[in-house]
Amino acid sequence: LSSSSAASDVYKRQGYIFGGNNSGQKIAMTAPVHIWSDQGIMKMAFTMPSEHDLSDLPVPNNSSIEIVEVTGRLTAVMKFSGFTGEKKIEKLSNHLLKLISQNKLEAISPQVLAVYDNPWTTLPFLRRNEILIPIKVITYSEAIESEGVL
Repeated sequence: LSSSSAASDVYKRQGYIFGGNNSGQKIAMTAPVHIWSDQGIMKMAFTMPSEHDLSDLPVPNNSSIEIVEVTGRLTAVMKFSGFTGEKKIEKLSNHLLKLISQNKLEAISPQVLAVYDNPWTTLPFLRRNEILIPIKVITYSEAIESEGVL
């Protein structure tokens, strides 16, 4: 579930799972919540609970909310705790990008922030967060070649 609403309008984005849909159905909140920027627009995605199929999800009342199926992808991940401020995310993302490069891998899209705990009810040092950076899948022969074996 993805939304391109302004970052300050959290309830409007979450309204879908709280009954802001054509059937008034409440849907359980799942973790993590994914947050990223796409061409300067902040986006947020919720994973729907496993008991739902794409075909049985209600239609959002908010036209800025889209229901999309996301396929798996190879991703470099860095786990961290605490606050998720913009400067901290940038610093950690740059560090992860450096590690990706040092391991002769290639980032294929910008970072995504994954937030696992409710920031209003979980103390900062107990929060689980992750920086996710999708990376290019390489073949075995490409990996061997990059190590100078071939």
